[in-house]
Parts: sequence; C-alpha cells; structure tokens
Amino acid sequence: MNLIEAANCKEFPENPFVYNITNTFTNDIYIGCTANGKQRFRSHLSDLRSGLHCSKSLKMDFDKY
Repeated sequence: MNLIEAANCKEFPENPFVYNITNTFTNDIYIGCTANGKQRFRSHLSDLRSGLHCSKSLKMDFDKY
C-alpha cells in the first residue's frame, strides 16, 4: 500500500500503533507512531504535498519519486 492509498483507506486503524513508510525505490524507511493512523497518514500526505513536512528526507524522497 502506498502513502496515498493508506491516507484514503477506509479500514485504516484509528487506534494507537507504530508504522513505517518505505521508499520502494531506495528502501529508505521512515518509522513513526500515532494515536490515530487514518488521521496521521492524511496529515503526512497533506504536509508532503504542501512542502511543510517535518522530515526533510521524507519530503525530498516524496518530491523526487
């Protein structure tokens, strides 16, 4: 599942959990935790699209690939 699919998934967990985002081109991994998975992935996607994401490396990978 890619980041866009995850952000739009209706069955995405809304409870606390640890997750990872993997760049399938470089195999770089971003690890995070959240209290609400659906909200966090939507926030990741929104922040990445707007250029405001707090992780510079994740933002650079998102822009490049």
